[in-house]
Amino acid sequence: MNNKQDMVNLLKEIYDSEGDYFFGIPHFSQFINKLKKYDIGEMLACQTKYPLDYVIGFILSTPSLWTKMSDTEWLKAMSQLNPRPKPFGIEIFDAGYLYRYTLSM
Repeated sequence: MNNKQDMVNLLKEIYDSEGDYFFGIPHFSQFINKLKKYDIGEMLACQTKYPLDYVIGFILSTPSLWTKMSDTEWLKAMSQLNPRPKPFGIEIFDAGYLYRYTLSM
């Protein structure tokens, strides 16, 4: 496993460069090979400082990082995160993201 600071620096680079040339799936796919070196739970935990819509975009744009995770791996990843203010509430933009990404598939 690589250094956590390297992961944090990569995540910052990805966040800072979004929208320069690409956004969404095309943007995140440029970094997918580098991202695969790190634990998805740790990546998500490090991204709690970024806006929620960005993190949702990251998750939905990088399914190759999480589609084969077991239940145990998901529990570990989610335990590293802080819960949302309304854990069982749905926000308007949550539905908008799901709609946008299902149309692009």
